[in-house]
Formats: sequence, structure tokens, C-alpha cells
Amino acid sequence: MDAAQAFNEAVTALHEGRFLDSQKLCLEILNQDPRHFGSLIIMATLHQQVGNFQEAINLLTHAGSFQLFNDWQFVLFARALAAVGRKGEAVDQYLKALVANPDIRATTPDLYALLEEKRREPDLPHHPFPSPPWKASLVADRAFMENRIFTPMPDTYLSHWPISNWVALRAAMATCGIDLATYDINPPETSDLIFYVNVNSMRHLPEGEEISRSVLLAYEPAVVIARNRDTAVHEHFAKVFIADDSLVDNVKIFKMPMAYCEVPATRPQFDARSKTKLCTMVNSAKYWPYFNELYSQRMALIRWFEEHHPEDFEFYGAGWKAAEYPSYRGAISNREKVSIQAPYRFAVCYENNSDSPGAITEKIFDCLLGGCVPIYWGVPNITAYVPKTCFIDRRDFATNEELYNYLKGMGDDELQGYLDSISDYLVGDRCRYFTDQCFASTILRQVLGMLP
Repeated sequence: MDAAQAFNEAVTALHEGRFLDSQKLCLEILNQDPRHFGSLIIMATLHQQVGNFQEAINLLTHAGSFQLFNDWQFVLFARALAAVGRKGEAVDQYLKALVANPDIRATTPDLYALLEEKRREPDLPHHPFPSPPWKASLVADRAFMENRIFTPMPDTYLSHWPISNWVALRAAMATCGIDLATYDINPPETSDLIFYVNVNSMRHLPEGEEISRSVLLAYEPAVVIARNRDTAVHEHFAKVFIADDSLVDNVKIFKMPMAYCEVPATRPQFDARSKTKLCTMVNSAKYWPYFNELYSQRMALIRWFEEHHPEDFEFYGAGWKAAEYPSYRGAISNREKVSIQAPYRFAVCYENNSDSPGAITEKIFDCLLGGCVPIYWGVPNITAYVPKTCFIDRRDFATNEELYNYLKGMGDDELQGYLDSISDYLVGDRCRYFTDQCFASTILRQVLGMLP
């Protein structure tokens, strides 16, 4: 029988309590395909049932490295970790399960008790607020009041804002009895937690007792809001979440996963032969004067292509004047950013600046999800997050002409190698760091101990 039939029989045997038969079938499948996700999950389940928790953990770690878990698979992982005393890691996995399915709390009382135990560990001085449910206030720009930050917006209005990660954060907090709402609904003065989205969103810097319940979510990079990385400003918060690796100490300042990627359910199949155009770029016409800014480098590349090879370049985005840029093809909606890049072999992907380690934006993920090889320039430690085989590093070329010659000379086989690496990355463990689920569970994990 083929692998699909064997796996169906293994599932049936598991449900009927014929564990040895299920194990035998899964081992046969894994001998042929060591990455067969379903068989790894069944084997982990069987090991956990007989108390081989470490082996279950090993199998689940392997399975999770190339496919995203569902809620019950996160629970399975959490229970195995808890059984060997790794309670902190167990809580992390359980929080991910709650983000995936808030209703799972009712059917996992053992793990919910563990979450409560970890939440009550001493972290910061507690404050005299009412018992749960707790209230959390989200202080953001006025455009997001009335909980609009949790509501998808039309493409024509603030559509660049990644609403889904705030929805995930709100859902995750609700599972723990925390009501998260914008500050016009849950006033900061009467809330147990206060989340400030960027420094420029606040009425004033927190002072006095308010500091111990205030959290800064420094979402925008310093090139846009310089005070987000001001250490003097950070003193006004109990905890700070920021994308810039150079500021993270994991005591007060924590790395904030930027939720930009929706992991595909299956491995994408990109075909180099379907790429009919050479190069594109998707960027708005913005400019902030900042040390090591890359806005001017984008504009220089546009002008270089228009002067030397106008037939090989087109770009899109809001705010550009068509009369001034012959290669401009118009504004597009946020939802079109991935699909518009699909016909192109390469996409110019320059961040806003080049001096913020770890501060990766959505630009590179729009390229990757569209099956378009990014020409990347920005985060100096980009390979800590995205493999070198998935993009072209602009820093490897002295001039735009040298870069162009490399792009133009690349054959389909070499391009397919990049595309295959991108496909592997998008369904792998490293990419999941940039998901709504990771964003929500990371923040929730750190603020639970702040509750009274």
C-alpha cells in the first residue's frame, strides 16, 4: 500500500486502540519519508501514552520544524514538556494553542492550571486592582479608537496596518481573562495593564505607579519614530517590546516578533519558467531624513533603471507622480502586494534604513510569498532570520550596474534554486517567528506576571 493508505490505517488503528499496529505502520512510513508529519505526531502520541516524554518531545520538535502545529498538537507538546519539568516551555506551547483556538482552555484544565501557576509567579510588585477579569488598555493613534485596531479596514484606509496580529493578541488575552480594548473603552486610569503602541501614540509618558503596569510596543522603527528606541523613554515602562536586536536584554526589553507572514498550509510550488518579467519594486513614496536611510537608494535605483534599462523594470506604490517616473505602474492595495510580484523574477526590497539589527518589515515577506526573489538591503543580520539562499544581498554588489548584470545573467536553473529555498523557508520553523501566533504568545507570556 502507498503512504496515504498506510497512514489512514495507522490513524484507524490508533483510534481503535491497536497501538502496536499503528506504531508499525508509522515506522514503515517514516523509513520511506522521515518528514512525514502525521506519522511523527502519532509516534509522539504513542510515546507520550507510555511515559516516554523525552522521545515525544524529540519527535514533536522535529515535526514542528517543517510544519505548523494545530491547537491539539501544541497541547500535546505542552503536556510532554510539562511532564519533564520544562514548565516555562510548556506554557509557551500552551499559549500558542490558546491563540490558535481560545476554546481549548475548557478541555485542558491541567495546562490552564499550569498557566495560572506561572502567571502568579512573582515578577513585579502587584497592584490593588479588582479580581479577574482584568482590563487592559491599548493606547494607539486616534484612527484606531473604538476598537478599530481589531477590525479589518478597507484597502483605501490604513490598509498597510497588520490588523491580524492585534486580533490575535486580543484573543490570546481573552483566554486568560484579560479584556483588551482601546483606551477610549478601557481607560488607562482604571486598567490593570496599559499597552502603548509606539511612543507618539501616548498622551504623556507614564509616571509613578502607572509605570509598573505600562508596556511599550515599539512597533515602528527608529527611522519613523526615533523615540521608540530612546532608552530614557524606556525608563517609563515596566516592559518594552522592540524589533531592534541591539536593545534587547530579556529582562526589561524584549524582542517583539513582527507578524508579517501567513505560513502557507502546504509548501508553495514556484516555477522559474513562469517568470516573464525581470524586476519590480513595491514601495510608497515616503522619505524620512535619518542616519543610514535607504529611501534615497530606492530612488537612485529607479532612476538608474529608467536611464539604462527601462524595459526591465516596473514599480508600484502610493504617492508617486506618474508624470515624473516612466516606470511607475500605479498604486496597489495591500492585498495585491503579493500577487502583483508573482510574474517577476526579482523585486527590489530595501528597508527604510540599514542600522537596526532584527528590525525586519513586511517587505521581504511580500516578495517571498509572491515567489519573487528579493534583492535585500536593510537589516544587517538578516541571515539570522532568513537564509542567504532565499534572497540576493544588495551589499554584495558595488554598483547598480554590477547588480543588474548578475540579475540579467541568471538562468532558470539558478533562479529555481532560490525559489525552492523560499518554498522550504515559508513552511519551516524559522518563518513561524513572524506569525500572528508568535507575536501574541510572546507578549502574553511576558505580561502575565504583571497582573495583580
